[in-house]
Amino acid sequence: MKLNSLTVDLITNTQQTSVEWWSNIHPNPTSQTLFLTLKANILPEVITLYNANGQIVFSSPFTNQIDMSAMPAGVYWLKTLGKAGVQVQQVVKR
Repeated sequence: MKLNSLTVDLITNTQQTSVEWWSNIHPNPTSQTLFLTLKANILPEVITLYNANGQIVFSSPFTNQIDMSAMPAGVYWLKTLGKAGVQVQQVVKR
């Protein structure tokens, strides 16, 4: 079984809702720049990229691209957080 995406609900003082932010994350797998295309008019507040060890390798207010060229090959997790909720998406770097 291959896992393409993972949705995580945060446990906080306020309830978080799972949201699908992206209509397209491409190319995935990538070797250079990862491009993010939003669905509708939902705007995330923070985008964080984690490596397979759970370490933050990129964090920024909303951006529509992430330069992954200097990152080692492997599996990463893109976490998108905003008022509408949270989404976690698997990204593969070649």
